[in-house]
Amino acid sequence: REKDINFLHRPLGMDCSGQEVVVVERVLRFSQAAKQGVAANWVVRAVNGIRRDVLSALQAASSQLPQVNDIRFTFRLPDAGDKEVDITLSSRPVGITFTRSEPLRVKSVRSQSYAFGLGVTRGWVLLRVDGEPIPERLDEAMEMVTFKVSNLPDVKASPDLSPAQIMKLPK
Repeated sequence: REKDINFLHRPLGMDCSGQEVVVVERVLRFSQAAKQGVAANWVVRAVNGIRRDVLSALQAASSQLPQVNDIRFTFRLPDAGDKEVDITLSSRPVGITFTRSEPLRVKSVRSQSYAFGLGVTRGWVLLRVDGEPIPERLDEAMEMVTFKVSNLPDVKASPDLSPAQIMKLPK
């Protein structure tokens, strides 16, 4: 049985190998591939109708997809009557350190960081990432946040950006 999978952006969230037969070796939890139901040991038979040199076709097609541009964190502000606020992050490092306990709370915010510029403060509780609830288990919650943030563009790799551009603040 075959199933069509449509990916919208990079990264896909799966590792594949093989020449004549391309097999999914690993699917990253919380990834686009996982959400689509892709599983390890699946055989990739075609990419955009191309059935020859499938691994090269997959690499070429994925390179044409747009990179993740941003992620949305939804926080609960405990000092504001449990008000919720969304912030959009578009680059890393984001400058937030979370507690290693449940629920995930902001432990610290690095001054002059992207999150600092957006007003994130100590004590905020992370509820959702891109609308997905934070998993209850701490290891899964940390894995989800780490995975989502790791997909953002790294501003350290773009030294020509000004601090205002990095923080997306008005000049």
